[in-house]
Amino acid sequence: MKDKAYWEEIFTTIPEVASLVPMQEDKKDISCEGARKKFTFSSNDLANIKVFCDSHKISFYNFFAAIYSLYCQN
Repeated sequence: MKDKAYWEEIFTTIPEVASLVPMQEDKKDISCEGARKKFTFSSNDLANIKVFCDSHKISFYNFFAAIYSLYCQN
């Protein structure tokens, strides 16, 4: 009950504008649009990745998270 009362008090006043992007007076229309990269793997590549993941006891998620992390560093 104490937790519920705390959060109800916190959210009694909600900001008028909730945004992930800071508002700027000179720019009323701010877009969150980004460039998307798409990679396609052949079924053979996916089979090889699965063998790699199984042999190293990691999940597909961990494999691709590591690859994405390396990609972002470049």
